[in-house]
Amino acid sequence: MYLLVAPRLGPNDPVTAVGWARNDYWAVQIWGFDGYGYRNECDPLESAADAPSLGSLGWPHPLSYADALAQAKRFSEKPVMVSAVYRMTDGGFTSHVIRAADRVQFHYDDPNPQPSDTVAAIELGLVGDRWKRHLAEIRAINREHGLTK
Repeated sequence: MYLLVAPRLGPNDPVTAVGWARNDYWAVQIWGFDGYGYRNECDPLESAADAPSLGSLGWPHPLSYADALAQAKRFSEKPVMVSAVYRMTDGGFTSHVIRAADRVQFHYDDPNPQPSDTVAAIELGLVGDRWKRHLAEIRAINREHGLTK
């Protein structure tokens, strides 16, 4: 499990999402925003814990590509975004992403996942009016202290 923070958004880099990754390789690969993702020395096949069940949130378990995409289409009131992400610096594949709902993302480790492929990482973003108000407060504090451009 990982806590994803928003660097430079305010005091103590507030948490913006909770994530799970199959292992440290995929955590760095998907969320390595500081450049270390490009020099990932972790083993992509390293054994680690299985994905947590999101059954209480209405998601199938395990999160196969086909099941997650089908459920995302049932949940969403808008078209479901599916994309493959590549690094701009070297063109290396990062992940195939299902953006399932507001701030819910499932990452798969193949550019063209097969229906039975299991999830490599899950990101559950913090949502709602409370989070939007919090971001507005942080931005106001940053402006007040001259920390924004």
